[in-house]
Parts: sequence; C-alpha cells; structure tokens
Amino acid sequence: MVFLSNEGILRISFNESIKYDKPNRIYPFENSPIYESIITDCAKLTKGDDVKDIYEIMISLSEEIKHDSEPGDTIAILPKNNEKEIDEILEILGYKDYVNDDCYFYVLNEKKRKLFAHLPLKSTLRNVFLENVDVRSPFKKTFLKKLSDYSTSNDKKLLEDLSSPKSENYLNFVEENNSLLCFLKKFSSCKPPIDVILENLHPLQPRIYSIASSPLIKNQLKLIFSVIINENSHLKGVCSSYLEKTALINGSIKFYFRKPSFRIQLQTNPVIMIGPGTGLAPFLSFLETLNLKNIENSDCWLFYGCRYNNRDFLYEAKLKKYLNDGVLKKLSVAFSRESKKGKIYVTHLIGNESDLIFNKFVEQNGSIYVCGDAKNMFKDVQEALLGCLVGNGMGLEEAERFLEGKIKEMKYIEDKWV
Repeated sequence: MVFLSNEGILRISFNESIKYDKPNRIYPFENSPIYESIITDCAKLTKGDDVKDIYEIMISLSEEIKHDSEPGDTIAILPKNNEKEIDEILEILGYKDYVNDDCYFYVLNEKKRKLFAHLPLKSTLRNVFLENVDVRSPFKKTFLKKLSDYSTSNDKKLLEDLSSPKSENYLNFVEENNSLLCFLKKFSSCKPPIDVILENLHPLQPRIYSIASSPLIKNQLKLIFSVIINENSHLKGVCSSYLEKTALINGSIKFYFRKPSFRIQLQTNPVIMIGPGTGLAPFLSFLETLNLKNIENSDCWLFYGCRYNNRDFLYEAKLKKYLNDGVLKKLSVAFSRESKKGKIYVTHLIGNESDLIFNKFVEQNGSIYVCGDAKNMFKDVQEALLGCLVGNGMGLEEAERFLEGKIKEMKYIEDKWV
C-alpha cells in the first residue's frame, strides 16, 4: 500500500491483521459503560436574530440503562466529526479511493501504545477520521515542523518559520487556522502520509452536558445545547453540529454517565442558583425533582440571564409556574440586550440584591451553585458576591476567606463548561 511514511511509531496496514491486545481507552470521569440510544424528540427553544440556536432533545433510556443520578449530574457524549469535512480532507490527502478499505493500526513502541488507545485495531480511514481523531485542535510546533518535510517552496519556508522556537506568528496562525481542512487548503503543496497525520492528531474527546431532566424520570433524559460557531473559521462546533444533525433525523448517539461533581442537594437551607443561557440545565433537573416530590415553599432562588425576553428566555412558562407553585421562591432574570442603559447581566442583579444574598448565604448558611461558560462568568460572579459581602460589613480579606471556606464546605460549587 502506498502513501505510508514508515516513520515514527504508528503503522497502518491494509493487508494484515493485528496480533496484540489493544489497551482500552479510558474516558474522563467515566462512571458507566458506553450506551447508545435514540434521540426521540427535538425542539428548538430560541427564535429570531441575535441569539444562539438552542435545542432541547430527549434521549430514550431502555431498561438496560440503569444508573442512579441526582440533579446536577452530567453525561459525556461521544461526537462525530462532520462527514463532508472528513471526506474533503481525505480527498485532498489523496486517499479518496481507500477511505472504505479495512485497515489495521499498530504501534512499534510498546511503552507508547497507550498514546494511541483512541485508535481501533481495525477500521476504515473514513471511520477513524469521523469518530476517533480531533481535526479541529490547534497544531503543535512539532507537528508543523514535521509537515514542512512534506511541503515545497513557500509552504515549506512558512511552516519552518512557524515551527521555530522564536516564531512571532505561531499564536496568530493557530487561532486563524484551527482545523486540519483549513490547513490543507492554505498549504496546498503539503501532502503528508496518513500515518504522520494520525500520529499527531489529538483524540476526539467526549463533550459534557448537564442532564436537564429529573432523575425520577427513568425512561428518558433531557439535554439542552446551543450550536456553537467559531468566530474565526465560522465553523459550527463539532458536537453541537453533530447533535443538531442527529436530533433532526431522530438518530442515535453514544454516551456515558460521569462521576458526580456538581450534585445539587435537596436541603432545607436556602439555595441560590446562577445559570445564564444553557447553564440553566442542571437547575431544571433540580426544580423538576422538587416538583415531582411535591416539595412546596422551598427557599430556592434562581438567577437567569439571556439576551431577549421574547427570543431566548428558556422555559419561561415552566419557571414562572414553579414560582407560582412555590417550588421556586424567587426568580431574577437579566436581559442583556434590552436595556437602554447598557448590557445587564446576572452579576448586576446580584449586586442589586446584596442584602438578601448576604442574609441567605451568610446568616442562613445557604448554598450557591453556578453553572455556565468558563471564559468570563465565574470570575465576575465571584467578584459580585464578594461585593455583597463587603457591602454588608466584611473586609475584603475576610470576605475572600469566607468564600474560600464555603468552597471547601461544598456550599459554593461551580460547574464550568467551555
């Protein structure tokens, strides 16, 4: 078979079987077998311009899928890359006629076999690129240096410059060229062998989603997700686009339950929940559980943020019903694009409720749960809470120590997603 480099430690064969036991791949925080289930229902929750496309999906759970969970638990979905993108990559590399042929993967260095645990013993090139490797992760300099060996003229010179230790353009390059397809189109003379590509691509990692339905509902679970679009490449996120496509045809997905890290306790102390956008998901599970248990007059307070009242206020009717029924005691909603005075976020609402938050969090020993985007929100929320503590008589150092104590006591818990 042509196109193989016979370099490195990874080998691909199209005409022989493998004779060793392959190490099992260990997934992050794995707490169950990998299940495959059908998406039975899909609904778009947002409408109009200037908002993300957010979907609700229902995943069927058969009797064989038995798992004890609590509000706040998560699952990890095993995504697939975009089929059109993968087909284009393999065609550019010159493998169009071989993508569906059986091939075998083996590693020459016994000690490094675990590095390739994400690759199957036997598959096809198309399936491996669809299911096992990340074609959107940034290239390391060592990979760019290796790729320069298979490039010519200006492409070779530019790749050698980018991979040099003192390169001034590397960071800008990886930000703007954050996919294998984008790279191959930019460096058209680069034709590396397939084993070089696979040896340097990262594993395709699972994506984490909070369960948005109560664990008391045993035959299905609910997820909500937004379709992410990269600002530089304008590509949809790998998993969100995969879920969108699969949900619209009621296809099946693979997933596993994760070890709990953000469980919301059913307790009598005040509970403050902070979750803009799809960060609402674990709190929906918590509130639905309270509702199914007929727990009324609970001291639960939800801070929720979105852009517009009539475009992306998720589960507005349900939240207001929980409020009227006493499942939810207080609901504070920030619409960031509707104020003439500037953008309003949940952190502004927290500042406006300083005295009441101090009463519930400090004087009544309440708990705070925060779920959302890891990029900016968590630092801003902590600063807003410190402002509440300082505004009610604590010194800054005392307030910081108090918050650190709450974190250690699991009375202040964050669930961050990227």
